[in-house]
Amino acid sequence: MAAPDEATAQAWFRLALDEIDRIEIKYSRYREGSLISRINAAAGGAPVPIDGETRALLEVADTLYHQSDGRFDLSSGVWRRLWNFRDPQALLPT
Repeated sequence: MAAPDEATAQAWFRLALDEIDRIEIKYSRYREGSLISRINAAAGGAPVPIDGETRALLEVADTLYHQSDGRFDLSSGVWRRLWNFRDPQALLPT
């Protein structure tokens, strides 16, 4: 990181780590109570309110999905768990 001095570099580094933590807390599917966990828990049921940041993120994801002909897919984690690619004995879909 290019900064005018060590103190500024350290401050910027701390800001970056804080932002990573904020995003992890908000969007992790592994954290109970995160927005993603609430969305997954409500799937097929009641709508979950989202903020502008999340709406923008989902709009970008949708754009990338269409531009990549479906290769960029936020739901791919569901399929990986279902198909269990890590188990060499698992039967993969055909």
